[in-house]
Amino acid sequence: MARFKDITYLNETLAIGAGCLFDEVYSNKKLHEAHRNIVGGEDLQGIGVAGWFLGGGYSMKTNRFGLGIDNVEAYEVVVPGKEGDTARLEIVKSNNQEQDKKDLFWALKVTASRIFSCDRFFICPTCTGRRK
Repeated sequence: MARFKDITYLNETLAIGAGCLFDEVYSNKKLHEAHRNIVGGEDLQGIGVAGWFLGGGYSMKTNRFGLGIDNVEAYEVVVPGKEGDTARLEIVKSNNQEQDKKDLFWALKVTASRIFSCDRFFICPTCTGRRK
């Protein structure tokens, strides 16, 4: 998972690679500049993003913002191609037009820790209350 360590914050969405640790996510400069934070795991113990989200994602912020998995807006996963095609990376969201992709999104939400391999998570960060 060490190759999936990219973190980007763009258009109010944080894309986190599955190989990241939460201390890397919390130290993201663009996230701090926007005065945003995410519902995430502890940063002192080297908690991995993929395992934490796919396990549900309980945190100290769960009572206020829900589980970590509730805040995931999309997944980037490898999907098989049609007959004769190669596999490809795709981003699946709950509001996709294609029913198959909607179904895959909800399958990832419910059973991701047992079935699928995610490469990246797309999360909508919460406001920390320190706006200018």
